Amino acid sequence: SLADQACKAQVGPQGGLDQWRQVLSNFQAASEVVIVISHRNQFGFFRIPKTAGTSTEFMLRQSGAVREDDIASGMPSHGIPEQNLGILDPTRYELAIHGTPQDAVNWGLLTEGQALAYDLFVFLRDPFDRYVSACAHKRLTPLDQSAFEHLVRSGAPKGQVVRRQSEYIKVNGVEVVTPLDFRHYESEARRLLLRAGGEGLSAVPRMNQSLARERKLAYYSAATRQRIHERFSEDFALYERFFGTT
Repeated sequence: SLADQACKAQVGPQGGLDQWRQVLSNFQAASEVVIVISHRNQFGFFRIPKTAGTSTEFMLRQSGAVREDDIASGMPSHGIPEQNLGILDPTRYELAIHGTPQDAVNWGLLTEGQALAYDLFVFLRDPFDRYVSACAHKRLTPLDQSAFEHLVRSGAPKGQVVRRQSEYIKVNGVEVVTPLDFRHYESEARRLLLRAGGEGLSAVPRMNQSLARERKLAYYSAATRQRIHERFSEDFALYERFFGTT
């Protein structure tokens, strides 16, 4: 499959960024849902939108920590029933690619007991930074003040950020996931890789890297911050509980 290309020798640990981007482009075009669950290693990784999920998944593949049979996706023979692909979004793509632990249980990929027993991970990101990154992704062009304020007032974007980070922590009301701090992505990614049993990498891949941190001070007025805080109040509370104030 196209997904398998990502962990073959043609793009080894020293593979160039252009090679990885091409593999990434092919993979995204072929896959609608991607959830990493290794029953061999009792380990799982769930891709919260705009938290370097693509980079992390490719790191796990490249290192050998994840095999093709550890991937549940919307591609043929990859485990997620066809009727479930439309649960999260009628278009079956933008949201469905980011399944939660609860989705995995609902879809029969994990039992509730496994969700409690396995080591499951996500990256949590400052909700402000994540929102700016999602706005930039939506426009596919550099943000300016007017465009950004319009997106905030209109409640956009409605795809990548509509699933709260807080939706990724619990299964049937019980917390089952270990959050990793996006601010320290490289060290946390290496921590994740160590638990997953992957071989050491000379460099941690960074795909689609955002300038959200630089944009934040330029675009967030007090009124705008308040709007976003109200929209993602549960995410702010979650992030502050684990990692302190934003």
